Amino acid sequence: MERVEDAIGGKVVAVVYDAPQLPLPTTGSRWARSRQLHRFARANRASHLLRVRDASGDADTWWAGRSGVSFAAAIDAWAETEAAIRDDIVLVPLDKRIYAAELEDRLVEKEHVVGAARLKEMMARWQQRPVRAFAGGAMGRSLGEPAPSGALPFDPRMHRFRPMPIALTAAGLFAPAQMAAAAAVAAVAALPQFDLGRHEHWNDADRLAEAAAREHAAMLEGSYGAATVLRGLAEVGWHDAALLMHRDGLTEMRLEDAYEISFSGTSPGLFPEAAARYASAYSASFNVSGERWVVRRPVFWGGAEKRSVEGFRSRRLAQDLHAGANGARAEVKALPGVSSGPTEERSYALRIAAATPRDLAFLADALAGRPFGLSHARCTFAGYMASACEIGIVTKGMAE
Repeated sequence: MERVEDAIGGKVVAVVYDAPQLPLPTTGSRWARSRQLHRFARANRASHLLRVRDASGDADTWWAGRSGVSFAAAIDAWAETEAAIRDDIVLVPLDKRIYAAELEDRLVEKEHVVGAARLKEMMARWQQRPVRAFAGGAMGRSLGEPAPSGALPFDPRMHRFRPMPIALTAAGLFAPAQMAAAAAVAAVAALPQFDLGRHEHWNDADRLAEAAAREHAAMLEGSYGAATVLRGLAEVGWHDAALLMHRDGLTEMRLEDAYEISFSGTSPGLFPEAAARYASAYSASFNVSGERWVVRRPVFWGGAEKRSVEGFRSRRLAQDLHAGANGARAEVKALPGVSSGPTEERSYALRIAAATPRDLAFLADALAGRPFGLSHARCTFAGYMASACEIGIVTKGMAE
């Protein structure tokens, strides 16, 4: 395992390469898996671990290293989605050196971090293999052939090695301190004078360790439901069936919770027949009070989806949100953030004037697959047009 500090466009990056890997099934005892990973880290003198999840969920691949990022893990994930890639060479120029990865069957088998002269020697060896060079740091100007073909198709900083205790507890496993505490209790319980109660002592230590792991895992849990709910609002709010309610003076659509939305309006002097028919068609509740009416419709978008935010940095998520909001014509107001252990939660108030379903769909695409949740959403209407949509976004990521 090697580590080199360089930069990409002046931004410092520490690249860990030739990192040992350990595929580990997710089944079986968490205690046994934790012990196996402790031995793996010690054997490779690793202070940090990187966890890469298998798409099937049956196994994780753990990489042993030090503080930094793994380009190989990022390239593996990218190559898996590219049918044209098989046994390619991938080049990523840094500011002072060039990173090169040799792939076999879409997986990185060998890694090199070299200077321009050394790279020319290696290129002679790779004449019969496809070479893909991407734009990166200043050394891109010295590549010659092949010239960089475009921006990196993967985030080179996404797969970051994390301190061993954090990496293990994020996976619901036991950090070294937790293992040591439990082992100490077990050792005391093993003494003859503690013979009668040793199992109880061991179980107490085990439960404490498990509780600490669960607490840490809860800190890392965040909502991924924003994209799903935004697409649902775009589809339902502007559906032909909902448009009929404008005849009854539809003024507002509101997200009530992850499984319910409401439509409300004012129908002076007339019974809101279109709203009543809509409620009947979609198993919704319907209430009229004077000239005001409200339809509450159940939805099944799965917007409450939650999972670990491991691998997502808070600052990068903020940048992604602002970029997506800009494309959706949304004004963004940042609200005070809250830190909790290794994570940071940030809230944002978005407002889209004269919103369209296309705006909501664009914003959904920008947030998809990342830890963004919706705290609230409200669209007001005048005539058949939306006056504005006000959306509350909550994002949770790893603190810088």
